[in-house]
Amino acid sequence: MKAKLVGVQEYGGAKMNDGTILDGAKVYFNYYSPDVKGHVADGKYLSLAAMSAFGISSVQLSQNIGSEISIDYGPKNKIVGVGLVSVSTFEQGTVKDIDNTENKKDKK
Repeated sequence: MKAKLVGVQEYGGAKMNDGTILDGAKVYFNYYSPDVKGHVADGKYLSLAAMSAFGISSVQLSQNIGSEISIDYGPKNKIVGVGLVSVSTFEQGTVKDIDNTENKKDKK
């Protein structure tokens, strides 16, 4: 699935109430869905180990906010791959819309 990367929140050793240590980043993105007017907004946590396996870092993601990313899902809606599809689309502090034509149905 292709999506627009809209935010990255890094967790550098943050400690949860249950003692679990988060070391990774939450990635926020928007994507087209025919069932939704507008776009779906979602966010998923990626551990450092997962990002390393995907060949991407939170720094790379942060530097490419506004870019198109590819997200691959496996069983149980678990992310099994993330990659950058296009370069950053920031232009003078504003973000241009990315046309997700791959995800859109023909309206003919």
